Amino acid sequence: MNRVLGLKIESRGLQNRKKQANFVRPIMTFPEIMTIPEIFRSIGPVSDASIAEVEEHMEYCTFKKGEALIKQGERATRIFFLEEGIVRLFFSRDGKERTVCFGVAGDPFTSVCSLKSGDCSLYGFEAMSDCSAWAISIERFREIVAKNPEINNWF
Repeated sequence: MNRVLGLKIESRGLQNRKKQANFVRPIMTFPEIMTIPEIFRSIGPVSDASIAEVEEHMEYCTFKKGEALIKQGERATRIFFLEEGIVRLFFSRDGKERTVCFGVAGDPFTSVCSLKSGDCSLYGFEAMSDCSAWAISIERFREIVAKNPEINNWF
């Protein structure tokens, strides 16, 4: 058994011994649901007061499978903290979609272009399953970060 990039790779022979298949199975599991304090503290220490200030301005939202959370080419207005579900980050070029990565419970996400400079998102964010998330406006988040440097260091 070899370990490559946190994945366990097992080789299992097929009926024809000349052919072998590698089956990749992640050794890491993700929680099904994460709270806002767990999400913030999964990266580093953040005080209860800072988390409470962020939570005070959040709204709970749900998305159905296939629903767009942020559309490519539009300005994102909120930061999402995924509580449950799977979100796909992708971009379209030449009529083809290319997946960049997936987000799972505990992942924060938004368009970095929108967060940093107010520009349109280079990527689309799509719910791959029914999802629940907490969201805060980018403008409100910027105000909180300005007063709470520990959150600025975290994000």
